Amino acid sequence: MNAKPSKLWIFGVTGIMIMLSLLLAPMLGGLFNPSAGCSLGKVGAQDNPCLQQEASLSALGFQATLLAVDSQGTISALEAQIATLQSGNSVALASPTAAPSLPAAATDVAASDNTPTPPRTLIDAVLPDGVLTAYQSLDEAGVKGGKLKNGLYYLGSATAPVTVEQFSSYSCPHCRDYHYDVIVNLFDKIAAGQMKFVFVPLTFIGEFDSTNMSRATICAGEQDRYWEMHDVMFDWLDRYGSRANEVDRLTAAAVQLGLRPELFRACMSNIDTQTVLDRDEQEAAARGLESTPSIYIDGKLALSSAGGPPSLNELRRLIEVKIATRP
Repeated sequence: MNAKPSKLWIFGVTGIMIMLSLLLAPMLGGLFNPSAGCSLGKVGAQDNPCLQQEASLSALGFQATLLAVDSQGTISALEAQIATLQSGNSVALASPTAAPSLPAAATDVAASDNTPTPPRTLIDAVLPDGVLTAYQSLDEAGVKGGKLKNGLYYLGSATAPVTVEQFSSYSCPHCRDYHYDVIVNLFDKIAAGQMKFVFVPLTFIGEFDSTNMSRATICAGEQDRYWEMHDVMFDWLDRYGSRANEVDRLTAAAVQLGLRPELFRACMSNIDTQTVLDRDEQEAAARGLESTPSIYIDGKLALSSAGGPPSLNELRRLIEVKIATRP
């Protein structure tokens, strides 16, 4: 007797039995367990969960029957291919007939291929161009500086004969302009070991409170990225305004600078970080500081001929005089 018709008959009967069991189970369960939410006493297809469940299960039973019948063809195909393999011929096994698949969920196009991509962030935290290499020349010269005992950071040699301090604010446009128009153009003095530059961040002066921006630079300094974060903060003054103070945005910048985010965030909320800023404000008050940027050379206020902070040429000349007259 040919085995194939018997298998087809068996699978067909099996499917019908599955359908009947699925249909009868909820009905009998409702009789013995009315609290289950399915009761034969309810009328109307819309109001009767039993009828709705029966309809769904009928469809499942019908699908089970179809799958059972269809599997006969698959078994036959597999049997034929197994026989071929046993005879020594190499063939690729056919996959069983697959049920229609549901539409795929929407995915990120960039994530659909196998090419590794850098982690993305939903937070807008743009870094200015060249920020990672802006201080490379000083670093190579061994004068990128370090941290003072009072928690402030400096550029240059610790033993430089002249110390220039800039009391400044990350929410002060004039402070930003002065740093890039004047201080950056004195990098030759810093690289030559003639000048040490100290940046003193103040949070109470400027267009808005810049406490978190100042904290971010200090915390980046704990992972050797103070000056890079310093440049990011001045760039963000125009780019984001007061939104630059958002901790999540600052953390995103820290990650892009190569910092460990968990250490950065812990530092942001550390009382020692705020203590540094409080000490800066106390020092500014003790010196009678009234505006930013304010420039001090060896602890003395330096002014231009117009009464404001000295220009690049004026500051360069003042530094050279200090060096020449130093005992």
